Amino acid sequence: MAATKDFYAKKLMILFNEGELNGEAIIKRKTINNINEASTADQLYSVAQEIIGLQLYPAIDIYVDEDYLVRDTTIQ
Repeated sequence: MAATKDFYAKKLMILFNEGELNGEAIIKRKTINNINEASTADQLYSVAQEIIGLQLYPAIDIYVDEDYLVRDTTIQ
């Protein structure tokens, strides 16, 4: 069996702490879809920092999610 791994999608996600409710943190996520596959970590971090600067609540973390499609190339 021969398999390939092909790029499918990339997303930038930023988690924000919007306070507490009944003693539990309220965490919200902002997701930016359709990120260019070739974008670097420095570029993504820079964009995330600009977005964070526009938000009311503090950021907790910045994530990049890359999805790949894995296929068996012997199956037609």
